Amino acid sequence: MIESLIRQQQSLNNRFTITFFHQSLIFNMSQEISAGTIDVAHLAGLARLALDEDAQAQVSDDLKSIMAVIDAMQAINTDGVEPLSHPLDASARLRADVVTESPDPEHFQQTAPSTGDHYYLVPRVVE
Repeated sequence: MIESLIRQQQSLNNRFTITFFHQSLIFNMSQEISAGTIDVAHLAGLARLALDEDAQAQVSDDLKSIMAVIDAMQAINTDGVEPLSHPLDASARLRADVVTESPDPEHFQQTAPSTGDHYYLVPRVVE
């Protein structure tokens, strides 16, 4: 029992650490990009990408745009807003589970070399 509780606590701590690290990484990256100090050449090296100067400039502009959107989303006050499992507040429409058509084995087995009692007959391969 105690070991189970310790494992649960460790799992929660790991999730918190990962979440905190992720938020910290986004915050730090956001600060670097807004300050214009992001090193695209270093990121390309980490990703093992060969980027020329034009591509690096394009990637830098794209990262700045992405981080601007993230900054705008982080600036929104979400106090009191419950998390959603789906963006639309709708339930799934389910149909009745009834058979609407039945397969025609003879139609599907017309091109088979050998059939019997609606089974495909194949030569024996294991003795």
